[in-house]
Amino acid sequence: MAAPVHPPVLIVDDEPDIVSMMSDILTEVGAHVLSASRVTQALTMAFNQKFALIIVDMQLPQGSGAQFVHTVRRDPRHINHKTPIVVVSGNLTVEVVKDLREMISGA
Repeated sequence: MAAPVHPPVLIVDDEPDIVSMMSDILTEVGAHVLSASRVTQALTMAFNQKFALIIVDMQLPQGSGAQFVHTVRRDPRHINHKTPIVVVSGNLTVEVVKDLREMISGA
């Protein structure tokens, strides 16, 4: 019997070393990993494919992780509307967390 096929994990980060590290860890536990380095690229992927998990950096070129989360969460018909999203950042502050919470709840 073939192993069940699970949706892939999407990593959205512009730092190749971070993407590589996360990808290696997830691959070791059997996940199929895809990545995007820009918000526009990640949104295109998220609109066209279901993911098991999305990991997104807060600071990205030409956009933000918060923008990505808001776009995915605001439409209940979005294919990844209920997909778990983990937000990561090297510069996470209380203000950023509050802003993100407001952005998601206002979606």
